[in-house]
Amino acid sequence: DGLSVAVTYERGILSVGATRGDGNVGENVTDNLKTIMSLPLRLKDEVERLVVRGEVYMPREAFIALNKYQEDRGLATFANPRNSAAGSLRQLDSSVAAKRKLDIFIFNLQEISSDYHIESHSEALKFLKEQGFKVSPDYKVCADAGEVWNAICEIADSRSGLSYDIDGAVIINKVIAICNIERLLFLSTVKSIFSPFLFYHFASMWLFSTK
Repeated sequence: DGLSVAVTYERGILSVGATRGDGNVGENVTDNLKTIMSLPLRLKDEVERLVVRGEVYMPREAFIALNKYQEDRGLATFANPRNSAAGSLRQLDSSVAAKRKLDIFIFNLQEISSDYHIESHSEALKFLKEQGFKVSPDYKVCADAGEVWNAICEIADSRSGLSYDIDGAVIINKVIAICNIERLLFLSTVKSIFSPFLFYHFASMWLFSTK
């Protein structure tokens, strides 16, 4: 759960990074994205043009450390890791963003030079990983709606043990046509070479304190 960004590479070099904004125009956050250690500045191959979409997030451990830092200095704390990631990525001073230990998962290939032929989302993720991107290690290729639902349940069961927050699961591409799960709550068509996307939104997690 974080902030969606698009990152463009020209001839294998990171050139521009921007937030999603209104879907057409976003904020230029290139300098801040370059401080994220898991985002490659140079790809393995000299791809003429590559555009990827990813989710910038703040790991829970980094979020706790940031709020302690803020609290110790009498500064306002952040409500959740998502807000802190978004605020950190929009910092005017990239050195501030660098100190906040942001991370990123790349989840979609938006555009690629015509000399590359990638026919499925799983192929795209494999290619992106080979180029040095961090992709989710837990994605699954499912054959039918039953496998989709089982994968969603596995993700939901494991979410409390992750080092970062998630608010749902994404189901992509060919499975959509055969998927008929009553509790899939959110459907949107994304302009992408691999679409549409279905998003299953998990119930909120609550923490209670005796203080």
